[in-house]
Amino acid sequence: MDNNFYIRVTLVRTLYDRNIGSTSRAMANMGVYELILLDPHCELTYEAQLAAATGQEALKNLTIIKTWSEFNRRYPEGWRLAFTSRKGHTRVVESLIDTLKKTHPQNETLSKNQTTVVDCIFGPEDCGLNNEDIQNCHTPVYLNTYGVNPSLNLAQAVLLALYTLRMQIPPTNETQDAFPPENEANEPIDEWFPETSFKKFLLAMSMERDDERKKTAYSSLKHFFLRNRPTPKEKKLLKILFEQAARKIKN
Repeated sequence: MDNNFYIRVTLVRTLYDRNIGSTSRAMANMGVYELILLDPHCELTYEAQLAAATGQEALKNLTIIKTWSEFNRRYPEGWRLAFTSRKGHTRVVESLIDTLKKTHPQNETLSKNQTTVVDCIFGPEDCGLNNEDIQNCHTPVYLNTYGVNPSLNLAQAVLLALYTLRMQIPPTNETQDAFPPENEANEPIDEWFPETSFKKFLLAMSMERDDERKKTAYSSLKHFFLRNRPTPKEKKLLKILFEQAARKIKN
């Protein structure tokens, strides 16, 4: 393959440590081993180890962080898939399968020998990802279910998501295809969307994210552009457009 792939799993505000252990086991099934806990609402006990069974690696090496700000600083390079079953007029969600058909990480828009990081983000068991969580991700997606109950156990959701991803981007061996790229500067990488230029434009339009109405506008506009992932040429054009518009508005 021309490209290397690295998949991570992040659990946000998880309530039950047994689900963290079960997630570690599901990750081992799919050859994914980096697990991040964002603001976990439980302590890790022996129950987590029991649930992980023979898939202990992600559990043993997990990383715990407290806030989205810390996540953005430490892990800026990934394509963030926010898994949610909730939909609304401000939350347009597509199935993971349809999203991958339109936005396949392994395509001509990525340069050769580039490591593509895919971040799978899952919310807490009781209510899922909230609007702030979605705003810190690129693409909200849901998992296809076909029964009367669309709700999945957290570890089941992780397993189904990783299986669907692996059908599109299979590893070249039994483990991860690559290590994540280093980001020595700890600065955001606008790999999937010209985020920095977009924020400059919204700031010039007085639409920076300081209240719920403006947060909704920011999130809706960003996801509008990301639903059909811009090619590098389109991304460059968008960047020029945002920056020129911001300069003209300021002047």
